[in-house]
Amino acid sequence: MNASPLRSRLAQRVAATATATARAQQPRPRPGSGSGALSLFAFAGESSLFHNLYGDGAGRRARAAGSTDGRPPRPSPSATTATAPGRDAAPPSVVPRDGRRRFAPADDGVGVGDGEPSPDAPAEPPPEPAPPSPSPSALGFQHIVSSRRTASNFVLPPPSDRSADRARLSEAITRAVRCAVAAPNHKRAEPTTFHRILAPSPAWERLLDVAYHATLRRLRTNQRSGDEACRNEAARKREKWSSVPAFVVASARGVEERTAGADPTSSAEHDPYEELPYAPPSTTRHLEDYASACASVQNFLLSLHSEGWGTKWATGPVVRTRALRDLVGCGEDDAIVGLIMVGRPKRTPKTRRRREVEGGVLRDVEWDGS
Repeated sequence: MNASPLRSRLAQRVAATATATARAQQPRPRPGSGSGALSLFAFAGESSLFHNLYGDGAGRRARAAGSTDGRPPRPSPSATTATAPGRDAAPPSVVPRDGRRRFAPADDGVGVGDGEPSPDAPAEPPPEPAPPSPSPSALGFQHIVSSRRTASNFVLPPPSDRSADRARLSEAITRAVRCAVAAPNHKRAEPTTFHRILAPSPAWERLLDVAYHATLRRLRTNQRSGDEACRNEAARKREKWSSVPAFVVASARGVEERTAGADPTSSAEHDPYEELPYAPPSTTRHLEDYASACASVQNFLLSLHSEGWGTKWATGPVVRTRALRDLVGCGEDDAIVGLIMVGRPKRTPKTRRRREVEGGVLRDVEWDGS
């Protein structure tokens, strides 16, 4: 067998090993102090040394099982062919002879070789905050508020459903009162009281009688028609109210000073269906309590509207009678803020607005400082 080719290949391998060993013993730049290209050259030298020592077949076996002489496995070809690091490329990995992995420095000013921000890099300004937009729940609440309307006509459920409907309505009124008490009130006075009257009940029948007699007395006092016509009109009033399944009387405690200003000779003190004289709030505290009661009524109406119930906030001759005050048990100095009708609306009222919001109801105040 001719040994010349073997000697030649052995001499070439020894020369390549010596060259690679000399390159590997050259001083390497510290992480962060050299260029990415020098690190790549050092990495390529060690890769050549590993290839010359193990050969192709042995190298594949060593890469599959790991190095057996303390050297790390040969990295993937993608690491030896990596380009210089930039903004869109990670710094190349360097595996020196001691087995400790290091990273070549990045030249984009973001890191100094260890992934930390450079102290000389300019700080980017924070992004402009996006304008706040209402959440779906906020939009839903605003729709409930803006879509509330006064229902003037109501319908009673069928006789077979009246018992269940009465229970549902009673529970809805209870939830509405829980919302009503959240209205602002001065010094936690909590002046508002809600008096519930459900149909059918003796109190409901008595309220219908009060509506009939108060309307008949007012028509007779005005003398706009004959007695028979007055009775018919009062009967229509009672019939209309009989389709309302629930009434709620809202009162404000201690707002009217009716006892001090009452006239014992007045016929209203003896006729329970005559209108009592109007006694407006006389002090700031009374006015604040009356305003708080009105805010409570609005919360009450909105809660019922959110559940699909129709409401009507009524005032008038019936509300200002002693018969109604005696029915619900109001004190002498209590003010009845309103009689609220609750039930299933017969139809959805249309929207009617006399004033525009922009420039009408809402106006921007401008002041020039003078």
